[in-house]
Amino acid sequence: MNDYIFYYNDGAYIIHRLSDEQYGLVVEGLKTAAHMVTLDGFGVLALNQIRAIVRQPELKDEEKTFAPDLTPEEVEYIRLIRKANELHDGYDEDDPATGGAY
Repeated sequence: MNDYIFYYNDGAYIIHRLSDEQYGLVVEGLKTAAHMVTLDGFGVLALNQIRAIVRQPELKDEEKTFAPDLTPEEVEYIRLIRKANELHDGYDEDDPATGGAY
């Protein structure tokens, strides 16, 4: 499976994850000026408004998180905020079983 960006005539774009077979059917449909193509496991794809298709390169493992570089202090701050949220979410002052305890 590979990711492809489909650019449309109106400026919109969407990323589709397609197998090599599915991509081949799309290309063949574009070459024959078909209006749509049916892809197993995907559905029907209209081809008449597609301007371009670009294959996305595979990301390296360290790029897959899309997380910005954080300092150790920032990472610790985020960890503490998450912990505080977990504790808050577990608190129920109306729960007779815990009596409002954490």
